[in-house]
Amino acid sequence: MSIREFPKNHNEKVHRAWLADANMDELNEYLQHYSSFPTLYNMAFAQREKLHFHILKKPHWTMTPMFWLVLASFLLTLLLGWKKIEPYLESLFLSVSL
Repeated sequence: MSIREFPKNHNEKVHRAWLADANMDELNEYLQHYSSFPTLYNMAFAQREKLHFHILKKPHWTMTPMFWLVLASFLLTLLLGWKKIEPYLESLFLSVSL
């Protein structure tokens, strides 16, 4: 059922049942259409936020590979630059311990 097919009376039970099954686009349209009815607007807004949070809860597929790539890059950089880093670390730790 689309928003335009709703009955003219604002029966909350009908709206609540529809909101539970609505997708993000339908909820956005609903919010624009029913902005003058605070109760219905708040129900739709809460449902949209719940749906949005559910979408954001799952991390993007690139996050895990990028983590391992950055970690490997860091370790490789540390390994290749160790001869330049070691004197600096020794001087740093010696100055802290004095």
